[in-house]
Amino acid sequence: MKKTVLLVKSLVVMSFLFVSCNDNDSVTCPDALTGELSAVESAFAGKWVLTAIASEKEVDLTNDNVANPSKNIFEQQTACQKDVIYVFNADRTFDYKEGSVAEACTKTAIDGTWKYSVSGLVIVANCTSQILDIDVNDDSTEFSIESTYNIKDVSNNVISSKLTFTYTKAVAVPE
Repeated sequence: MKKTVLLVKSLVVMSFLFVSCNDNDSVTCPDALTGELSAVESAFAGKWVLTAIASEKEVDLTNDNVANPSKNIFEQQTACQKDVIYVFNADRTFDYKEGSVAEACTKTAIDGTWKYSVSGLVIVANCTSQILDIDVNDDSTEFSIESTYNIKDVSNNVISSKLTFTYTKAVAVPE
């Protein structure tokens, strides 16, 4: 089954529009974020797992010879494509991982520093700083990020749609 690579790549691009720097660039990389976590940040810190991808428009990504477009993009993904995790640590570092749990996946890992406030989630990694406008639910167990993407469906049609990526906080296991 051939899955569209565009959506998988957009997961990474959506989360990190980072550019690499080298000695020949005149770009000054942002400083790593430092300092003690606020009470809100301490509550936010932890492991967050991708649990949903919803589209405003129906899209068919499954090559199953059946026209079955759906707004539920997550259910149309492979185990590797669903395997996306953020870990926001108490020392203000974070890890972003794709394909680290599911079997036989191409693994992607990005690390950096983070800060969370009413203005958004600030991520500093790979010589870039980005502010993500996230929506955290009332009990702080889920957050979502929305952005518009061009998605190539199973018939190679490009559909522009707003996608909502939802992450659920993993329950900490007592030691």
